[in-house]
Amino acid sequence: MIKRILGFSVLGFVLFAVIITFIKVDIKPSVRYELSASPKEVMNYVSDVSNFPTWDPKTIVDSSVTLNITERNGVKTLDLTDSTETIVGFYSVENIGENRIEMKVGIQKVEPLTYLFEISPSENGTTINWSMDFEGNLMLYIFDAKSQLETMFLRGLKTLDNKLKSPY
Repeated sequence: MIKRILGFSVLGFVLFAVIITFIKVDIKPSVRYELSASPKEVMNYVSDVSNFPTWDPKTIVDSSVTLNITERNGVKTLDLTDSTETIVGFYSVENIGENRIEMKVGIQKVEPLTYLFEISPSENGTTINWSMDFEGNLMLYIFDAKSQLETMFLRGLKTLDNKLKSPY
């Protein structure tokens, strides 16, 4: 009887692990923040991909990784290169509109993600909305990856605000 219960428990655990690993869900983190700079200053700073690592909270901070500005298909790209000269990640601004910027963010062996920055004037400067939309597995949803990314995005926007307040 105990073997049967143990067997069903193991089977249930394996089934649960398979389900949370292979069921796909959309995850859409988004954060809005008011910056003290003008919309033009924000657009200029955010659209310059070489500035992104100075305020992105997820940028790899590792002495063995170098940042190199390159151009790929006519698009200015910031490559993250390891000590073996292998590109381990990249940032590229793919589309700049009147009040929006789309940035591709790639990490080695992972499908590139698109960050969307929507910028609008506000009473005290500029409101910026940083969002992305990606498909993850149920495990990411259960462990609230959306909230964790939003916390990270908010930290990045606060750092951006500080960068724009000081001369750059």
